[in-house]
Amino acid sequence: MEKIAGAGLGLGLGNMLKHISADMCLVDFILVISLLYIYSGIYHCACFRIVFMKTFPAYLLLCLSFLTSCQTQQRGNTDSDKFDAGKTIRLRLNPASGSGYYYDIVNETDIDVEVDNKKVDSHNKTEAGVTYSINVDSAGNYLFSSVYDKLHISSQKGDIKTELDATNGSISPNPVERMLGMLKDATINVTITPMGNVIDMSGYKEIGEKLISGFSKYDIAGRKAAREEWETNIGNGLIKKNFDQLFKIFPDSAVHLGDTWKRIYREQGDLSYNVTGQYKLKAINAEIAVIESTGKISTSENSTNALKLEGSPSANLTGNQSAEFEIETKTGMVINCRIKTALEGTIVTLGREVPVKAKMTVKVSGKKIK
Repeated sequence: MEKIAGAGLGLGLGNMLKHISADMCLVDFILVISLLYIYSGIYHCACFRIVFMKTFPAYLLLCLSFLTSCQTQQRGNTDSDKFDAGKTIRLRLNPASGSGYYYDIVNETDIDVEVDNKKVDSHNKTEAGVTYSINVDSAGNYLFSSVYDKLHISSQKGDIKTELDATNGSISPNPVERMLGMLKDATINVTITPMGNVIDMSGYKEIGEKLISGFSKYDIAGRKAAREEWETNIGNGLIKKNFDQLFKIFPDSAVHLGDTWKRIYREQGDLSYNVTGQYKLKAINAEIAVIESTGKISTSENSTNALKLEGSPSANLTGNQSAEFEIETKTGMVINCRIKTALEGTIVTLGREVPVKAKMTVKVSGKKIK
């Protein structure tokens, strides 16, 4: 009886297991084990339980081998070591005309300064949500129509905290918050090359002029301050800065896995500085490429308004930057990135040297929406 039961149980499970392929995954493995228990539970005869106990280790080993095969194949579909290392690839912007992407972008800056033997710490955080609708012009450049649906700035200098949000722009007495509100209701058009260089921006200057027109024509100082604030914080500090962070990363020629290249650019904002970046193609498959970078930072001209100091402050700052970008291999569009910057030095204004330390972090998360 025991032999007959063993033959029947073995035949049934054998027929079931021979249809299992390496494409099956964890769910299939669990199903197989569950069916083994069902087989043993259906029959209450001692002989069947004995057969099951004798054959279970062999069946378990077989199922585990299928599970291991499944996991190995899945990893092989995504790992960069399956990509042909001898193959060259041209990393550049190449999104389809009519496509669209949405990005959440968070910029944080911490600045520590010492003025007249007093330490002053400041923190600034900008959160933006922006949709890019993309088309291609006759020259092969990309036209990004940018619409912001979220703009929020939180800052703290010493004990003073400020919260600014674009949704309050139409009723706010704060000029920067009014700027955010105007930007949220507008469409900004940016032309960018396949190499990731911004060559034209339109829309934001018209908004700035509309804002400035609200000042009395006799308030020359107020109009000038508003224009500088708009150009620094919105034009260069937000719109163009976001594009530079996302796209100014591509090599000027085809590269292999592990190749490096260099790009030099200027970071604009409260603290403006030059970056000499070294980039490396760290990993790649048919869907995603990973680029890592390290950079050296330097300043050599009037480059800051972060402290709102009088005169024409100049900065002598040095530091380092590190980043990692995940981009779509075919389109060059960034899906995730994180950039860390640390610098220190002095800012000279009205004959005084002001010691400065700063840390900046950028986090970007994107997704294709059409």
